[in-house]
Amino acid sequence: MRDVPAGRMLGDASYSIYLWHTLALSVTLKVADRLHLHTGVALVLHVAAGVTLGLVAYHAIEKPVLLFFRRPKYRHGAPVPGGV
Repeated sequence: MRDVPAGRMLGDASYSIYLWHTLALSVTLKVADRLHLHTGVALVLHVAAGVTLGLVAYHAIEKPVLLFFRRPKYRHGAPVPGGV
């Protein structure tokens, strides 16, 4: 199976997208209503905002936290400098 970078990125960030899409939807619903956007345009706006906010949260929050907790704390029985 081919590795598609955009698909991998969306897969890696899927939990952040899931968590943050409701905030994006809430904001874009208000914006779409105030601007009297057509339903199709509003739907594209909702999806784009949800995915974008989720990707930003993944790269700014989730990925650094995961890397912090996955770093080695010990190497061959000796503590790693900066390890907790």
